[in-house]
Amino acid sequence: MPECLRAAAEQVAGSIRRFVAEHHRQTSASAAAGLQALVGRYAAVLRLFEEEQEFAELFLRLRRDVSALGEVMRRLHQESRTDLEADLLRTAEAAGLPPAARDRVRFQADFLLAQVLAAGEAILDRRCSDRSQLAEELAQTSLVIATDLTARYRP
Repeated sequence: MPECLRAAAEQVAGSIRRFVAEHHRQTSASAAAGLQALVGRYAAVLRLFEEEQEFAELFLRLRRDVSALGEVMRRLHQESRTDLEADLLRTAEAAGLPPAARDRVRFQADFLLAQVLAAGEAILDRRCSDRSQLAEELAQTSLVIATDLTARYRP
């Protein structure tokens, strides 16, 4: 039974990662993205917390667990972080930020992912029912981070 559960979790995790990556690629095409593109990107990710509620709850609960299922959740978490970091680094390089900004960009990827997970928990716990408001807050945070990085590292 644990092997069936693990296989199912891997299948769902893979689908979620592909969905997020594809949606991210589509909105990155408008790459100086702007607020509305970012809001759309975050809204799509937050919608997954509603549509895949059972999986989202397992993910949030088990991503630090040492079980086989926890391993799948940890891998999804790490891969999501890696994907976000790579995208932020590409965006930073395209904006002309120097290599010195890389460590800060990596750190910001951690912050953004933590904020998305916190927003997802707020949806699951019914502390916030307005997904569009959460998406807008996440988009605003992303823009503040981008503005800060540009101000710090551009000559």
